Amino acid sequence: MKILQKYKIIIVLFTIILLSFLFLFKDIYRSLSYENRNFIKKIFLSEREILLKPLKKNQLTLPNTYFTQIFLEKINIPNSYNTLNSRNKAVGYLEEFDNWVFFISGTGKILKIKTRDLLNKKNSFLKVNSNFNDFIKDNELLLSSSKSIQINHKVSINDILIEDDQFFISYTAKKNDCYYNKIVSANLNSNFLNFMEFFNPNECIKIQIPFSKFNAQAAGGRLLKKDNNMYLTTGTFLNNSLAQNDKSIFGKVLEIKINSGKYKIYAKGLRNPQGLTEYNDNLILTEHGPYGGDEINKLILNKNYGWNISSYGRKYNATYDDESNFFQNHDNYEEPIFSFVPSVGLSQIIPTYDFEIKWKDSLISTSLNGRSIFRLSFDKNFNRLISYERIFIGERIRDIIYLAKQKKYILVLEESGSIGIISNKKQ
Repeated sequence: MKILQKYKIIIVLFTIILLSFLFLFKDIYRSLSYENRNFIKKIFLSEREILLKPLKKNQLTLPNTYFTQIFLEKINIPNSYNTLNSRNKAVGYLEEFDNWVFFISGTGKILKIKTRDLLNKKNSFLKVNSNFNDFIKDNELLLSSSKSIQINHKVSINDILIEDDQFFISYTAKKNDCYYNKIVSANLNSNFLNFMEFFNPNECIKIQIPFSKFNAQAAGGRLLKKDNNMYLTTGTFLNNSLAQNDKSIFGKVLEIKINSGKYKIYAKGLRNPQGLTEYNDNLILTEHGPYGGDEINKLILNKNYGWNISSYGRKYNATYDDESNFFQNHDNYEEPIFSFVPSVGLSQIIPTYDFEIKWKDSLISTSLNGRSIFRLSFDKNFNRLISYERIFIGERIRDIIYLAKQKKYILVLEESGSIGIISNKKQ
């Protein structure tokens, strides 16, 4: 016992001496010249660690943001409705209506859960019965998990929207061997959702090989209702020249009259729009660029946003000595408010609402390969981005909505197959 006590005393003394040395070393280190500090760093750190060290000091991680602390919880989506368990795209979309949260998977399975149960992490999802499967039953690119179907040829549900008791679904539909954006709708005042065609255009795009000629994931498909109009974003499926074709619906934002179904092209020159929102009477859109160049755009009627001629990204497999692999500037087209280089895979964008007073007049965009939420601050006319704050979540985020009564965000997290719940610790 006496020997053990001696060892304890020695350990305590050694710890005191070591701590004293470290505090003393800090003062000595601070008094050194810049060159001598770098010499010491090189002894203990690699070149990469030296370069990254100042960046890490300024990067906050959950639960901390620059203006508040947030709290992230997760609730698993039932496995039978989680497309992560197949070879289909791991996507899902959310809407809230009448104290229920509705979820649709990438393969069209519809669930609902009481908002209070979701926030209390009760896994009490209910299946919503509908005839939607009748619309997609022959769509093997959406339903099949066959290895013979290339992953970039997979199609999926692209968005849902609930407005005025109407449940809208935007999805990549099949017509013979041709694919296009379609919208169906059903009245929510029923235990069975009887979907009917709402927007069913004639134009479609056939599958082509290789990847560079057809990619079903570049479909767009976001929905937004404003006044008596429905706005639908459409991608190009990588048939890129259609974005500049005024006779084509692809690579556009379409304005559809809700009462008649008639539509017009609201804006063109888009590649793969993945987010759409309205704020202060502005329509704000996010879209995926090629290799780099994800954009945030303020939509203006009849404006051309440049794709596939202008982009701040570059072509895939571009070589630096071949100028034809790089795009032109935006001199003759509408400039984006901001462009991310490298890409972060922007998805949905929404206002911050009243979540945090210091976030006032900001927007939030989620991201896929960026695995983050971006809080975006614009000038008052939405002509330029003033700043953005990256809030790292650690998963691909497909969709986000705001629960106004509870002042919480909920999001679809693809890699864990879960719904994330973000709370403000001040609330």
